[in-house]
Amino acid sequence: MFLKATNLSKSFGAKPVLEDLDLSVEARTVVAILGPSGCGKSTFLNILAGILLPDSGSILIDGEDITSVPSHKRRIGMVFQDPLLFPNKTVLENILFPLKLRGQKNSLTEAFRTVKEIVKLDDDIPSAFPAALSGGQRQRVALARALVDKPRILLLDEPLAKLDRGLREDLAVRIRAYQERAGIPFLYVTHNQEEAMTVGDTLALMGRNGHFEQVGPKETLYSSPATPFVASFLGSANQIKGTVEDIKNGTVKLSTVFGSVRGRAIGNLSESSEALLIVKHEHIKYSQKRQREHLKNFIVNDVIFKGRFWQVSFLHEPTGHILQGIFPNGNFELNGGDPVTVFWHSDNAYAYEAKA
Repeated sequence: MFLKATNLSKSFGAKPVLEDLDLSVEARTVVAILGPSGCGKSTFLNILAGILLPDSGSILIDGEDITSVPSHKRRIGMVFQDPLLFPNKTVLENILFPLKLRGQKNSLTEAFRTVKEIVKLDDDIPSAFPAALSGGQRQRVALARALVDKPRILLLDEPLAKLDRGLREDLAVRIRAYQERAGIPFLYVTHNQEEAMTVGDTLALMGRNGHFEQVGPKETLYSSPATPFVASFLGSANQIKGTVEDIKNGTVKLSTVFGSVRGRAIGNLSESSEALLIVKHEHIKYSQKRQREHLKNFIVNDVIFKGRFWQVSFLHEPTGHILQGIFPNGNFELNGGDPVTVFWHSDNAYAYEAKA
């Protein structure tokens, strides 16, 4: 394992931000650290970089304990949300600044040629000043500056947050290509799910309690969420409270306001216990024909065209509760007030023990 953080904790005053946080990162991978704003993602990166010291815990890189090593001796690159370029220096001078700081004058030309190829800087950019560059160009310069010093690992803290959507999507794809060419691990912090899915090989989803709820391949977190937080945070989801009626072969039957429903049992569930069922919006299905296993007494409450898909809310008339679904763009014939039945495949619904 190339990077191993163990039992990291950090508090600011009486407020704990990280609590016994663990993360292992393999070489040549991109780990996208995802979570809501204020959950401690940036604090974690700052501890890895040596900008902050942990209250407890350890950090190993390639077997070396760097927990107390000063930031400038860790050989860790970092790219921030704001590129932080020197306004009075050219792009070339900004990129080569780390090498000049370390007195490595002999390798300047070769180093610049390497990072210029990785980041794909246009030929006219090196002589320009930062004020003449677009936001995307400035962030690429910051990335080149971080890579020129040949870091052992690169940390990126919301590097695309201030860019417009089209540019964010383009640079997110480019960052994956940069990482493959650089050949070092990237840790990429974001609160944007699409960005995390685009950039990361591995997702590390941080909850509001200062530790990772689940870490693993992005497909695993999406299709087999370990906790209700993971299930509801990735994508958009309906949350349905119920009481366990029966559990057989990993499938649970719940009594809910909509009637009896089924899902996959996750964690500790037992008969008569309270449970929370999570069904992602894309797994909601509907029919205008009544089927015995479908949930009845729904009408279409609202239909909203979102470009790539239709967002539909279904109103359960007896209770006033609503289920949300999304459906691919195409011929869509539902209208407000239409009666429908609603259903989902039990493998696409996740039932968890309800927390008090």
